[in-house]
Amino acid sequence: MKMPVKTHQRHLYTVLAVVLTALLLAGGCQKDPHKPEDLISETHYVDLLTDIFLQEKLISMRDQEESQDSLREELFATYEVTQEQFERSHTWYQRQAKDQLARIDTVQARLRAERDTVESIRMEHLRVAGSRR
Repeated sequence: MKMPVKTHQRHLYTVLAVVLTALLLAGGCQKDPHKPEDLISETHYVDLLTDIFLQEKLISMRDQEESQDSLREELFATYEVTQEQFERSHTWYQRQAKDQLARIDTVQARLRAERDTVESIRMEHLRVAGSRR
């Protein structure tokens, strides 16, 4: 059963808020202050984090059961990082709480822009389909 678009949007923001809070709390529990040698660049990290959230949303919307782990592995391979490298980088960036909030704001802005683009395309499609009747 498909939910209306607005319900999907609210659900996305709810899921995003819960996940981001959990990520902040989990990252803050780490005690090792050392910068990882294989730290992912901040730009690369934000790009990957954005795609992780998009991937999680798409997985939650699909009717098919597909291995989230294999999809995540493909995403890491696309970015040429390992899950462990991402986790070390994520922990490092989480320790910089103020900067991490700015990074999360960037991710949220990108997700909103993506949502708005999809909604705009959907509305245009409906407009065109309605004018053909």
